[in-house]
Amino acid sequence: MNLSQRRPLTDEEAEKMFYCMEQAERSGMFDNLFCREQVVIEVPASRERLLQSISPDMKLTKGFFRKIYGYELSFLGFREQAINALDTAGCTMARAYYNNETGCFSFG
Repeated sequence: MNLSQRRPLTDEEAEKMFYCMEQAERSGMFDNLFCREQVVIEVPASRERLLQSISPDMKLTKGFFRKIYGYELSFLGFREQAINALDTAGCTMARAYYNNETGCFSFG
């Protein structure tokens, strides 16, 4: 069989393939093929959770400000919500930190 060249499937080949697949299905070969244990995927933090996580003793990281920036791209006004929440929590430099961390992402 030469795999470097493509050619159409003949009717006989297709019929044989379908017959073999049907036999395999009837024999139970495919039972539980898609019945695996479900993998739990951790859901990323929502905007609300991000806002709720703001506290006076939290550590502000680049990643935190980038999350705010990411939400701002989809939900205009979120940046102001987050910066106001940070300001209320006692981080009066939040806007300056945000601008410093996300300044490289400006397109205008």
